[in-house]
Amino acid sequence: MNILPRSAFLLLALAAGSQVAASDTPHADVPSTRDQAAQAWRAEGLQAMNVRGMDVAYAQPGASLQAYHGILVKPVTVSFQKNWERSAAIPIGTRLHPRDTDRIREDVAGVVDREIKREFETGGWRVVDAPGAGVLEVEVRVVDLYLNAPDIQTAGRTQSYARSFGRLTLVAELRDSATGAVVMRLLDRTIGHDHITLEPTGRVENAREVGIVASDWARDLRRQLELARVAGDRSNGRP
Repeated sequence: MNILPRSAFLLLALAAGSQVAASDTPHADVPSTRDQAAQAWRAEGLQAMNVRGMDVAYAQPGASLQAYHGILVKPVTVSFQKNWERSAAIPIGTRLHPRDTDRIREDVAGVVDREIKREFETGGWRVVDAPGAGVLEVEVRVVDLYLNAPDIQTAGRTQSYARSFGRLTLVAELRDSATGAVVMRLLDRTIGHDHITLEPTGRVENAREVGIVASDWARDLRRQLELARVAGDRSNGRP
């Protein structure tokens, strides 16, 4: 039995056909902190706004959300925190291979993709696979992913115990799918809940935890979009 001081981030692989993408390193133009996001997005002329559940949110001044009833989710990309594996809990006698990090990125991207689509569908939005009128394009990037105990495939069977899965940052860009114009940018940093006691972890348990993070994030985003849409209707005299 392998007892780890922190969590194993072992995620369920999604069914084939999910739109996901992977990235070894974060894109240079994607902020990973609140200060970086605020500075970059202000320079674009975006305006700061409060969005419940989001650390940082900036919107295009005067942008209207009234016409959007469909959502197009672009392939999710995932990148790790720099040199994260140096401090991760890796079982003695094993090492992290590229196939392990590739699988983790694909799994994380798949879970985030699935939960965003599921949350918007539950809220009555049309989830589409092509741009068009009334469709909001959402591109999500998972950056600074840190795994306390990465999923490493080994010949023997082990049971991992953990308190927290680690941490990640979600960065999103919302665009008008027909014109490509930026509507809103968001950044939210999440640290896994630290349980009092070590608990058994595995692919199913950790996939569920990451799914909850992604679902909560998507729910906060959906509700904000709907509130903004209702406010726009009222300002135009609609009941």
